[in-house]
Amino acid sequence: MKYSVCIIATLLSRLCVFAQAPLEDKGDALFSKRNYIEALDVYKKLFKEEPDNVEYNYRLAVCYLNTFTNRADAVSHLEYISQKRSKNPEIWYYLGLAYQYSNRFDDAIIAYEKAKNIGSGKVVVNIER
Repeated sequence: MKYSVCIIATLLSRLCVFAQAPLEDKGDALFSKRNYIEALDVYKKLFKEEPDNVEYNYRLAVCYLNTFTNRADAVSHLEYISQKRSKNPEIWYYLGLAYQYSNRFDDAIIAYEKAKNIGSGKVVVNIER
């Protein structure tokens, strides 16, 4: 009985991973086409399933920044990522931008300075305005 429960739990967890792959592929396709509005919905679902996934946090934040909805919602995702990938100037630039949209200007200046210092003044980002 105990082993059958473990086997069933293992199979269900693997099934969830396989079910998530098509959703992730859809999100990646939308994101690469810069269809941030539709990608936002996909990455919200993926993030809900795996809130510690750095890539989902990143893509969700970029979607927020590139849509004209709640750009400030990107802050928490980028703060999380900045702790995991603190040497990436692009993350700090996006965090500065998110702070700016949140009217947190002092924090934005600090984040922009980090981006500039880490990237030696060469921060290349892919954001549409």
